[in-house]
Amino acid sequence: MTPPVPPDGPLPSISVLVTAYGPCPFLAEALRSVRAQSVASGTYEIVLLTDRPRSLEPTMERPAEGPALRSVVHPEPRKGRFFAEGIRACRGRMVAILNDDDVWESERLSVLSKAMEEEPELGYHHTGARFFGEGIAHAPGRHRLTERGSSDPVVLRREQGRWPTRPGRFELAFNDSSIAVARRLLVPALPYLERIDASEDTFLFFAAATQAETMVADPRTLVHYRIHRTNSSASGLGISPAAVDAVHREFERRVTTYEVISEMVRALGTDRTEVTRWAERGLRLSRLVSVLADGQAPRARRATSAWELLARWEAYEPRIDLAMVALGMVSTLSPDRGLQLMFRFGIQTGESESGR
Repeated sequence: MTPPVPPDGPLPSISVLVTAYGPCPFLAEALRSVRAQSVASGTYEIVLLTDRPRSLEPTMERPAEGPALRSVVHPEPRKGRFFAEGIRACRGRMVAILNDDDVWESERLSVLSKAMEEEPELGYHHTGARFFGEGIAHAPGRHRLTERGSSDPVVLRREQGRWPTRPGRFELAFNDSSIAVARRLLVPALPYLERIDASEDTFLFFAAATQAETMVADPRTLVHYRIHRTNSSASGLGISPAAVDAVHREFERRVTTYEVISEMVRALGTDRTEVTRWAERGLRLSRLVSVLADGQAPRARRATSAWELLARWEAYEPRIDLAMVALGMVSTLSPDRGLQLMFRFGIQTGESESGR
């Protein structure tokens, strides 16, 4: 389905892409948080990307003041194609994403606007996020893409050699709702985005890291990421056969995502060395978790496959290396215990935040 032609008129600086797939019981709260932004109403537009026509509160759809909400209905089951259609409907210089079950602080867009003013070549902006809600096995807290211990925004410029050479230097924990990417970088990446069905937040990061000249990581907690029974946290599912199967299926999809990412990096990147290494590491990690979570495979085969993958493991980052070697050793001795450890530390199943 082709999205409607964007309306004429002055282009907004920011497009807020709200993604809503499935029942979406928290959508109204998400939209209210967008309406409550402290920036001028002409600064941004709201594009609701949804799989079905929705009956929204009139005050949300046609407010007395503030940006109008434009709906793009696209019942595409594949996650990448779904996101691509929404991005095509956006007109802003930057596209800021909000999942239907998350909420923003009122300063989210003002912080982004300030970064856009200070960094004309801004390609990627990330803020801190706090987990909240039901069934959280891991402690809530800020997760951010910043130098450890930083309290101020970190500006990464490729020309100044500040591009991260190790993921461990910057905490690469992110989700859709804390990401904003320049539309000029997203457009050439859309054919690749359409081919994936998992980890679109990871894809968006790589699309930016491959092409951008400037990235900004702001440690302030401006996003609240909701954990609930229908979203992607395996922590609330328990160690059940269904949960294990969900992890396996998700990481099979992530393997495909990283394969597509690697292809995109080679095609679109200029200085690709470090970004390619990140993609290769993510591919290895996804393959390892997929093997460990393959409940249909005999335990001996899982243990052997895990050991073979670890034997080819390349230096990644000290604490991750140690954790993966420990996980591999435990899984070699007891694959079931290895799964328990993965669940204990919050392996994501990737079942959509919208309940897909």
